Amino acid sequence: AQGVKLNPEQVKNVENTSYMFFNCGNLENLDVKLWDVGNVKNFSYMFYECRALEDLNLDNLNTSIVTDFNMLFYNCKALKKLDVSMLNTSSATNFRSIFAGCESLEYLDASNFITTGVSNIFYAFYDCPKLKYLDISSWNLSSVDTSSNQNYKDAFTSTSNLLLLKTPKVVPSSLNGLIGIPTMKDSSGNDQHNLPVTNSSIT
Repeated sequence: AQGVKLNPEQVKNVENTSYMFFNCGNLENLDVKLWDVGNVKNFSYMFYECRALEDLNLDNLNTSIVTDFNMLFYNCKALKKLDVSMLNTSSATNFRSIFAGCESLEYLDASNFITTGVSNIFYAFYDCPKLKYLDISSWNLSSVDTSSNQNYKDAFTSTSNLLLLKTPKVVPSSLNGLIGIPTMKDSSGNDQHNLPVTNSSIT
């Protein structure tokens, strides 16, 4: 197995980790749980095209000042599970294609994400065909920039195999029907976005 282990001291004073593992196509496992990234503001493209990555430990990362999560896990095609429960997204502004192309991902609980400042969710979950469980019930999309569809288009396209979807807490009416949240049928054949509970409010 191809893996990387870095001394936490090596990243202690780093302010930008964008492109750090860009296109590391043979990387299979990575443990960054002890990294001191408290000074980092940019995580964009960090694991971009890590196509063989199967195990990624993000525990205890301090991401409280990270603003840019653009394409963070883009095309991590081998990831079947990903624990993002420890990520602090309170400063986030950009979720463009953050999980796009995670073809093997089956379960994702991102209900802890704070998204009140996020303006771009373009292709956020695009091409995640095996995703069966997705919880984004705490997401507030009120800050998404609707002046261009390049900020929101197809955020949920290709997630049609979901068995359980907990949709965002707040979806502005200007985005309603535009971001590709898949609909599922209940026993009566009616469209249903959330199984088993409804969380969304349209403002």
